[in-house]
Formats: sequence, C-alpha cells, structure tokens
Amino acid sequence: MSYSEAVSPPAPPARPASFVDRFDVHPLLFVAVCLGAIFFLYHIVGSAIAFIVVGAKITRENAPAMRLMTTSGQIAFMLLPTLVFARLLSARLGQVFPLRLPSVKEFVFVFVALVSLQQLLEVYMFVQDLIPLPEFLSKVLEPAREMFRNMMKVVVKAESIPELFFVIVIAAVVPSVVEELLFRGVVQKAMERMFQPLLAALLTGVVFGVFHLDPFNAIPLIVIGCFLGVLRHRSQSVILPVSAHFLNNMAAVVAIYLGMGFETKLSTTEFGFSETVAVFTQLVGFGSLLFFSLRAYLRITQPLQLPA
Repeated sequence: MSYSEAVSPPAPPARPASFVDRFDVHPLLFVAVCLGAIFFLYHIVGSAIAFIVVGAKITRENAPAMRLMTTSGQIAFMLLPTLVFARLLSARLGQVFPLRLPSVKEFVFVFVALVSLQQLLEVYMFVQDLIPLPEFLSKVLEPAREMFRNMMKVVVKAESIPELFFVIVIAAVVPSVVEELLFRGVVQKAMERMFQPLLAALLTGVVFGVFHLDPFNAIPLIVIGCFLGVLRHRSQSVILPVSAHFLNNMAAVVAIYLGMGFETKLSTTEFGFSETVAVFTQLVGFGSLLFFSLRAYLRITQPLQLPA
C-alpha cells in the first residue's frame, strides 16, 4: 500500500438511487400518478373541506375564511405531496429544485417580457370575448363565468392596504412557490427524462394550464405556463419562474384592487376604426418588446436544446 493510499480519506458513500430509478418507473406514469394524487387532494378533498367549512356561497363576510382555506389547501394538499414526489423522483432535491440565483440582467429582461406578454394576452382575451359561443354552450358557460368572476371579486379584491398585502400573500406568494415547485420542479424534471428540455418545458406548460380547470383562461394559462417552463430550462433554476409567477399574480391582485381587474380596457360595444388601431398598436408594440426582450434573455443564457 502506498503512502497516498494510506492517508487518503475514504470516498463518501454513494447516494442511494431514488424510488423512480430503483423501480424503473416510467416518467409518464410518475407524472400521471403525481398530478392525479395532487388533483384529487387539492381539487376534490380541499374543495369538499372548504364547502363544509365556508359553504357554497362566498360572501364578503366569509371571504377571509375562504382565503385561509385556499392557502391551507395549497400547502397541505399541493406543497407537501410535491416534496414527497420530488424525493421519489430524485435522491437530491437540488436536482429537482435548482436554486441558482439569476443575474440582474436576467431579471430585467424577464420582467419586460412578462409585462409585454400580459398585454398581448389581454388582446387575446378581448378577441376571444368577441367570438360568439353556440347558444347551447353559452347557456352553460356564461353563468359559470359570471359565478367565477363574482367569487374572484369577493375573494381576491381588497378594501384596504393591509388587506391588500394579505391577499398578495395568499394569491401571489403562496401559489407562485407551491405551483412552481410542482410544475417547473417535479413535473418538468420528470418530463426531461423522456423529452428534450425545451419540449419538456412546453409540455409542462400545457399541463399547467389544463390543471387549473379554467376554460375561460385556458389559453393564457398555457402560454404563461410555457413561458415559465422556458425560464426554468434556460435559467437552470426555479427562482426565476417563481419570481415571474409572483409578479404576474401580484399585478392581477393590484389591478383588481385599483378597479381594473375584471373589465378589459378595450371596448367591445363600440369597436370601430380607433379601436382597431389601438389593438393593432398594442399587438405590434408589445409584440416587438416581447421579441427583443426574449431575444436578449436567450443571448445571456445557455443555448437552447431543441428537440430532435
């Protein structure tokens, strides 16, 4: 035995393989079980408990209780199972939830891109509302849409600055952390075991939009989900998508507080030449801003790994 062999420290023990690796669980099966379990816990069990505690009708008086139930449900029925599934997916949580701190430039370009994307999605929602639904669908969907809007007005709308900060916590801080750990953490990491990273990011975005069960905002949710997925892929961190998700939700809460959240800025009753020019200008202006900000962001991050 040489001297170096005698004095060299023992090699650290190898980490045990994760549950998914040990039992060779297919990524799609893992994602299906993960989302199915969390969907059942959060949407079914959580909603049933909220119904028992708060009741069917959300009013100004029981809105604080509903907010607490929603936040508690996200933590108990979404965050905790997400951490369990993350451990099953990888023996190292840092691989599922990478925490590289992005540069200031990354934050700036992403903020500009996010604001631009929000404005473009507002135009999309305006156009979507112009498309008439078949009468049989309208009879079903319009009451549901009105009920959803009324519920959001009660639950999310704040009447004072202290209440506004509380609503930001329950509608922006908690969801941005919990949902990003689930989707850009566990689901996207599992998808990357089967698809190229960019494709995995886009597929996760689609799943993110569908999971919210909001047919009126499905396309914007999918677009935002794909945007956040690309951020996770390019930044190699969950910090940037969590930050963007938080800013997106906070902007909505503040807009509702200021009385701008539920009605589009574009008039659907008198849509003439000036409104057409306004829409076209918004599309070109914010579309160009989104293109150049994303292009700048992509230049300062690692090359995209395009699917074959």
